[in-house]
Amino acid sequence: MGENDQVAYLKGIRWHLSYWYAVLCSWLVKREWKLATVHDYVQYRCGHQKWVSFPRIKAERRQKEEWLVAQLCTDCYRQSQRDQRIRQTFRDLEEARIRGLADLRGSEAMITWALRIRAECLAEIDQRFEQRRGMPGVTEEMVRRGMSACIRAMNRQTAASWWIDHLGDLPQTLTLDYLRELTSVPLEGSSQRSENPPASTMR
Repeated sequence: MGENDQVAYLKGIRWHLSYWYAVLCSWLVKREWKLATVHDYVQYRCGHQKWVSFPRIKAERRQKEEWLVAQLCTDCYRQSQRDQRIRQTFRDLEEARIRGLADLRGSEAMITWALRIRAECLAEIDQRFEQRRGMPGVTEEMVRRGMSACIRAMNRQTAASWWIDHLGDLPQTLTLDYLRELTSVPLEGSSQRSENPPASTMR
């Protein structure tokens, strides 16, 4: 047997030892898990029964069972999440219609996600303008004009992918320049400004 054959033989032995060691560890883990748990049916809050595992320790088993009976089963929970997303999407669409926001373009999943992002962004913008209503020199007309400018800036972005890509910096992108002009420019000079938002607003 040559030197290369010996090296290959030793590598083969090591591989087989590693494989059987992994098999043994997996078997031991499964064995310990079976010894540490028991299985039984539990009735969830939705009325469905499921076969679940419980700890063998009575106190831990009772605690887990009390928690499970107050929950929905996996299927009902997933269905409730889907229903909640659908209801939220309809609310976002209605809010967008009331505020005069444009429809978004993209796949159904992307539009659903982008509608939620845009609605949260709009709520953040409303909060920022609300905080500045009582500041010196800021009138209701200035706030209204600034909010309208933000709506126009939002309507320039009708691709759902844009809202998803800019998730982290939307409020800052849409309001930074407008908040600055609200607190620095008198209302009398506002009519001299262009109705178009500053170029630096949309990045």
